[in-house]
Amino acid sequence: VVLDFDQPYSTLSLAEMEREVGAVLKNTGLTFDWRTQESLLPDAEFKSLFVFKMKGRCDLVPLPQWIDERGPLGMTSVSDGQVLSFGEIDCDRVKKSVQRVLPRGKSEKEERLYGRALGRVVAHEMYHMLSGKTSHSKSGLTQASLTADELTSNHMDLVETRPVKNNSPR
Repeated sequence: VVLDFDQPYSTLSLAEMEREVGAVLKNTGLTFDWRTQESLLPDAEFKSLFVFKMKGRCDLVPLPQWIDERGPLGMTSVSDGQVLSFGEIDCDRVKKSVQRVLPRGKSEKEERLYGRALGRVVAHEMYHMLSGKTSHSKSGLTQASLTADELTSNHMDLVETRPVKNNSPR
């Protein structure tokens, strides 16, 4: 998994995001090797690849009031009806969506909960990529939208209980 950040990010939130994706997608049987775009060597090769453009500040620096949390927290690219292995996460929108449920003044806990929320958004998009589906379920991580509580609660599973089909992303 390659993450391409356009602004600063929290290493603690990033580590929690990676842990959460692994926990949520454990039933797929896949393991993930996380890299940042800037850490890649020019001749890097991958058997399978997921790429996420991480837009905005992926840390807990306060946002200006004008940021609107409505709209997609993440999206997966689709071409000619085929779900691709490229996506985008709007870190500022995720942050604004969960700010009201984050504990104030406990920065490490806040960073971890924010990372958990980012992880659930990434896992949701990876579900689309792995399954090749653009549709959403009525409940669980694969529903069309998640509340702040659902993004940060102690436990959340995919709706599908069987392993997700691996479409061997490129």
